[in-house]
Amino acid sequence: MELFRVFDEVSDWCWDSIETWHSRAQRTMGEKLIRAADSICANLVEGDGRYGVKDGINFLIIARASARETRQWLRKAVKRKLVSEADGTAQIDKLVSGTRLLSLLITYRRKRGDFVGVREAQAEYNQDVFAETV
Repeated sequence: MELFRVFDEVSDWCWDSIETWHSRAQRTMGEKLIRAADSICANLVEGDGRYGVKDGINFLIIARASARETRQWLRKAVKRKLVSEADGTAQIDKLVSGTRLLSLLITYRRKRGDFVGVREAQAEYNQDVFAETV
């Protein structure tokens, strides 16, 4: 899926870039940036694996929030000159594009709203059986 690929590329780029930062920046901003970027992909996978539509959408919403958090950390990294403006802007643009696609997916899943799992037929119960045993 194109959506996952975009976020996965950004996540790997963040990991590789942070290796060049000084130790204080790695410990403070770097760890948060990596967690936010990795969280996008993890929540996409978890949301896709859910049978319930509402449960799946919830993970997609969390992924979208993590994408926004990643953008914020990248903006700070550019501002603090930890990454070049060109590199940071390129990654932020990917995140913006991916977030738009993710919002469209969330809207689609909400509108579709059907259950994508297995359902059991509802059983009929004879209440008279229970009344006789009491």
